[in-house]
Amino acid sequence: MKNLLFFDIDGTLAIGKKVPESTKKALKIVREKGDLVFICTGRALSYVELFFSDYADGFVCSNGRFGIMGDKVLYNCPLTREQIISFTHTLRELDAGFMFFDERAGYYEGPDEQFDACAAVWMPGFLKRIR
Repeated sequence: MKNLLFFDIDGTLAIGKKVPESTKKALKIVREKGDLVFICTGRALSYVELFFSDYADGFVCSNGRFGIMGDKVLYNCPLTREQIISFTHTLRELDAGFMFFDERAGYYEGPDEQFDACAAVWMPGFLKRIR
């Protein structure tokens, strides 16, 4: 019987985009024993696939709304158009910056000076301004 092990990225599995050698070794041992490793994150699928696919059997991404194992989508529950419109309306009324993303792109609205900091977390070209 296989165990399912779930890990966060920041400060747990990696430091930024870098997985320490000791963690790589531990994950290899766990997976060789037949246990399955999943990475759970608020980040998008394209990000975790790019930086962490060598260390996991599957991913729970986008703050829990998307799950995948190999090529098989296990769960996909995106926000509806109506939810996005409602959230953006409320956030704009509050003059709050925000970011939405799907598996392949992110959409940012907020202060210009924070865009660069947010974009630096993702891969180049992932985050786009919407206003």
